[in-house]
Amino acid sequence: MFTRNGAKRTREAERIASQAWEQLVSRVDSAADGARSVRRRAADLATDAQHKVEATADEARWRANAALDALSGRRPPRPWGAFAIAAAIGAVLSFITSAVLRRTLADSEPFIPDDLSERDATRMPTGTTAT
Repeated sequence: MFTRNGAKRTREAERIASQAWEQLVSRVDSAADGARSVRRRAADLATDAQHKVEATADEARWRANAALDALSGRRPPRPWGAFAIAAAIGAVLSFITSAVLRRTLADSEPFIPDDLSERDATRMPTGTTAT
């Protein structure tokens, strides 16, 4: 009898230990997943902060150099690239406008009459009164 009860108790203890072990493994796995997600979020936040600091540092460096140049009397460089782009855009727009205007004028009736004598005949000579 004693052996039967002892074997029964042993099996029950093993079952309880097995359940406890499974729960422990499950909890450790979920804690590890939580730690990984926290680590990822912290890494993302650190990366974002690093980018912001780098951008701010670059801006501060540029401003400091510009201030030093201004204090030493150097003028800022001219934006020749922007000037060239603006000139090119102006030339293209002028070309397009002139082409459209030429085509419009070629398709329309002339503004100046062909026979100027008709125009002069309808005009009243100066110094006479109309009756």
